[in-house]
Amino acid sequence: MHTGRFRVLVSVLAVTGLMQACDWGSRGDPLEEARRQIAKRDKPAAMITLKEALQKADSAPVRFLLGKTLLDAGQPIEAEVELRKALLQGQAESDVVPELVKALTAMGRADEAIKTYAGKKFDSPAAMAELQVGLAAAWATQGDTPAARRAIDAALQAVPKHPVASAALANMLWSEGKPEAALALIDEVLKQSPQLAQALHAKGVLLRHYKKDIPGAIASQREALKSEPTLVSAHAELLALYYGQGDKAALRAQLDQMRKLMPRSPIAMLFRAQAEYLEGNLRLARDLTQPLLKAKNPDPRALLLAGEIEYRSGAMTLAESYLTRAVNSGPSMDSSRPLLAQIQVRQGHTDKALRTLQPLLDLPEPSANALSIAAEAYLHEGNPAKAQVLLERAARSSPSDPQIRTTMALSRIAQGQAAEGLDALERIASSDKSTFADLALVSVLLRQARLDTALPALVRLEEKDEKSPLASYLRGKVMAAKGDVTAAREAYLKSLKRDETYFPAARALGALDIEAKDLKAAKSRFDAILAKDAGNLYALLAIADLRARMGDPQEAVEETLKQVVAKNPTRVEGRVAYAEYLLRIGKSKEGLQVAQEAVAAIPDDPQLLDVLGRAQRAKGEYLQAVTTFRKLASITPNSPVPQMRLVDLYLERGDRASAIGALRKALDVAPNLLDAQAKQIEFFAAEKRFKEALALAKKIQAARPMDGIGFLLEASVHIDSKQWPAAASALRTSLSKTPSTTAAIRLFDVLGQMQQRDEARRFAAEWEAKHPEDIKFVFQVGTTAMRAGDWPLAEAEFGKVLAVNKEHVNANNNMAWALMNQNKTGALEYAERARKLAPKVPAVMDTYAAALAEAGQIKQAMELQRQVVSMAPDLQDARLTLARIALKAGDLTLARAELDRLAYEGSRYPRQAEVNELLKKLQKSAN
Repeated sequence: MHTGRFRVLVSVLAVTGLMQACDWGSRGDPLEEARRQIAKRDKPAAMITLKEALQKADSAPVRFLLGKTLLDAGQPIEAEVELRKALLQGQAESDVVPELVKALTAMGRADEAIKTYAGKKFDSPAAMAELQVGLAAAWATQGDTPAARRAIDAALQAVPKHPVASAALANMLWSEGKPEAALALIDEVLKQSPQLAQALHAKGVLLRHYKKDIPGAIASQREALKSEPTLVSAHAELLALYYGQGDKAALRAQLDQMRKLMPRSPIAMLFRAQAEYLEGNLRLARDLTQPLLKAKNPDPRALLLAGEIEYRSGAMTLAESYLTRAVNSGPSMDSSRPLLAQIQVRQGHTDKALRTLQPLLDLPEPSANALSIAAEAYLHEGNPAKAQVLLERAARSSPSDPQIRTTMALSRIAQGQAAEGLDALERIASSDKSTFADLALVSVLLRQARLDTALPALVRLEEKDEKSPLASYLRGKVMAAKGDVTAAREAYLKSLKRDETYFPAARALGALDIEAKDLKAAKSRFDAILAKDAGNLYALLAIADLRARMGDPQEAVEETLKQVVAKNPTRVEGRVAYAEYLLRIGKSKEGLQVAQEAVAAIPDDPQLLDVLGRAQRAKGEYLQAVTTFRKLASITPNSPVPQMRLVDLYLERGDRASAIGALRKALDVAPNLLDAQAKQIEFFAAEKRFKEALALAKKIQAARPMDGIGFLLEASVHIDSKQWPAAASALRTSLSKTPSTTAAIRLFDVLGQMQQRDEARRFAAEWEAKHPEDIKFVFQVGTTAMRAGDWPLAEAEFGKVLAVNKEHVNANNNMAWALMNQNKTGALEYAERARKLAPKVPAVMDTYAAALAEAGQIKQAMELQRQVVSMAPDLQDARLTLARIALKAGDLTLARAELDRLAYEGSRYPRQAEVNELLKKLQKSAN
């Protein structure tokens, strides 16, 4: 449904309803006086009279009338109090409940109104009609138009031609794409009740949104206020009209009138804040808005205004938080999405920006603004092709705009007339003061990788829009792609000069600093943003990441992440990052606690449920993790992620049948999900169903002809079936399409299995020459060589790894073994370094103990190795090391006990040859 129409429906249904004459009977002079004052439309005087009456004698009818009057005066909070007291004191439910529903809806508690009163039935048709009108408003604010329509139909069934219900029905017709029928029905209502304020208000709303008749809309709302001066929705609509036009004088006058009639109305306060914002009085606008935000369910318009205020103040994180809450309040606040997306783009989170804009982009006729922001997001992502498509749609959305020439130029490029199209874009960009054609030109040039041609266009874009950081940022990206780091750095700095909190530029500069191994400089980029925007979520997360890179104590990293959560309690990203960091460093208990607190604070968020399930799995809480991932699956039925999490969880527990069931569900949701297909191939191979596994691998190859993944999966099947030549052939094809470390490692291993050791070495040398940065491959070659007993090759490969990263724990550990097995010196130095880096890892302790023994430090070696065996009693290699050290120490009893234990394992322990050799030495020593 069109969101503009939906806003009209909500606006009309939010009207409080006709003042119904009540046959109270004679209840005393104060009550009668209040009725007369209400009839004269002097509600402030009526409220004073009713309050005075309550001081003399408490009365349910007086409280009920006071509650209705407060509600009509725009004070729903006070109205609820009086209405509930009236109900407790015996006022009929048929009188009170319809008014309570309206009050709750006005306070943003429509869900409560629906849950509590949707099932109520009254004998009085009039009461039922009033109740259904109120419930229709509640359903509409929840975005449930079908339920709202059913409520209106029920109201008209109870009281045919009910005036307020008829006005609401008219707007229902408009929302269903029947605008002329809607206006005709409103005109019919006004013929019967020409002074009906609600119908006049409804007509004004439709004139504004459907006819685009702003003068007519203003006139209609003024007529409504003549009939009912305290009609909150008419005041709000007039204020919105003046606000939209930027008519500050009219806005002020309307505000003054509203404040006199309804001095305590939140709507009056909201629009006064908007007036101050329009005039640039940000501090006063913020002060006026803050009390509105403290309500249990803040008015979404207040959230939008708060977001706009903080955006203009430079507090991007706070602005994003307010606007996110506004957007999440329902479709009626889709107008908040462009600004929220713009902020998310500036923060460097283009994926979130695109999700924010998606409802607007899905409309039959998206606005040029939404399309342009989405195009900017794709430019940031390095996807100028998508940006170009959106810019074409943006131009088409405004056919009377000069931008149509830009669309024509883009169309010519799309038809293969690149030179003519680019020339046209250049002419438009040179003559037009707007930046639309410039952005289109830049996107095309970047898409075509014409970096040198793009640079002048970017310079012109910078000159046209001196406040925007985008052009300088893109120029930096171009210079970085050209390899000119100095120029790239200058461009990014210029981008930040234009906007000191522009996160993409800070992130890009930080990346250059990290590449230059200047982590402190990288951190300063984000510190500068925090100086301007203390709670900036992304800057805090970047600093936490840098602290981890810089080797800061884990406590310091944790403290930074705690700050992220404390300063952004409603943001999911900080909580996820905190929990994931704890899980990554092995603090599963603490990670689980943080995840649990996150889900308690923000229930049913998919990201938080996912991290909670992973934390439960890490902590060994199997059943709880299954429950969490099942809940995640119910919340996100179209996502395969929860099912894939369950697959891994079931396999970990040995429940293969359940894993297969979860995998089938994942494939039902996403039949072409590569991870699921790969897992299915793994299942087929494990069951010796190699033909089916190969068929699926071939299917993936056909679907991804330019990608090597299908051939890599085929190779895995051949490896499982020990078809080494076929595996090698598939791996070579995979590498020719998509060079990958995984495929390279497997090919090296497969060549070894085929006893083609010279070919394996030749391939390794070629791969390392082409990919000198691929330390993972080099390490794996060293590991394979070590397993094969090729200690010289292992030493050489581990040396290459350590030349790049001397703190690589496993490379230091394995280098020590390579040297010991060649009777070379220096093993203890590498073993000590590995021990310092990983002091409590049994395998590392084992190596250190062996190196101590080789260096003649037998006593220390023995003490340490006993600790290793105690820590990891199932680590058979550690027992073999202990036996070796015991032999050197002359402890033949201990050596015999450990060797006999290993010999008993038989083929289950692959190093039996070494065990037998040591047993022979033991026998000689014993003799």
